Amino acid sequence: MIDTLVGDALRGEWETEVLSRLPAEEHARARNAAITATYASWYRRYPSFFKWAGMAAFASRQVGIALAPLAASSLADRVRDSVLESLGIEPPDELVLTRELDLIRQTNNQVFADVGWAHAAFVAEDGGLAAVERGLSGQPRHERMLEGFREIERGRRMLQDAGSDRAAAQEHVWRGNELLLEHEQSVTVQDQFAKLDKPFTVLLDVVTSIDFGAGEPVAGARTISSFAAFMLSELRWPADVTRFEDRWHWVKADVLPQWRRLDSSDPQLPQRIDRLIAAGSPH
Repeated sequence: MIDTLVGDALRGEWETEVLSRLPAEEHARARNAAITATYASWYRRYPSFFKWAGMAAFASRQVGIALAPLAASSLADRVRDSVLESLGIEPPDELVLTRELDLIRQTNNQVFADVGWAHAAFVAEDGGLAAVERGLSGQPRHERMLEGFREIERGRRMLQDAGSDRAAAQEHVWRGNELLLEHEQSVTVQDQFAKLDKPFTVLLDVVTSIDFGAGEPVAGARTISSFAAFMLSELRWPADVTRFEDRWHWVKADVLPQWRRLDSSDPQLPQRIDRLIAAGSPH
């Protein structure tokens, strides 16, 4: 119990520090852009071992695109409610689309809060793996995340040793980052997706994708992975993106291999990462 309380307090301090750098919750798209930029900055500074952060930057950008209707509908709702209230009419409940998109926004924020603090702690002068371990003490749902950072640390140390097997070091790094990804999808994302209404999840099945080309027309299909297209190609349709087993099959079999290929061989990737950083930086 004492270890858990200490861990909660330490983790809370790191979370507060990381979250304090973001715009307020009500500024949904600005906050999303800042989260995207933070992920991208971690990957840009530590590309040899912060693989999850680079991937998360592009996923967060995709969420930002989805939030555009939320910003528009929020403004329209405020105008509508103001007019109705002036007429003495009770405003209706929020639209289903607005509610569901807000859940997607919350999911992106919660993933950042859940995993982001550990990235900041891991590379801090007064942090390191020990800080992550203390922060996750007594957290049984975070076992994958904890083992992920331990694997990343094994790989990082091997990469610093000129006599070590670099291929083996990279496998430790990638295994660790895959564990972070599995934690994110099986815990934080799954808890949120379970709240979505069925009509919206059918739409989500069709539109869910990730674009590692960040919208560049020249990048093409080699940088885009679509949930629906991949699951159809695997003859696993109908599929449900809110079901962890279906989503994880897509992520592990298509999204992650594509990211590994781009991470190792795409000469344009640093420029795209820099644009994500610039888009979320204060102007």
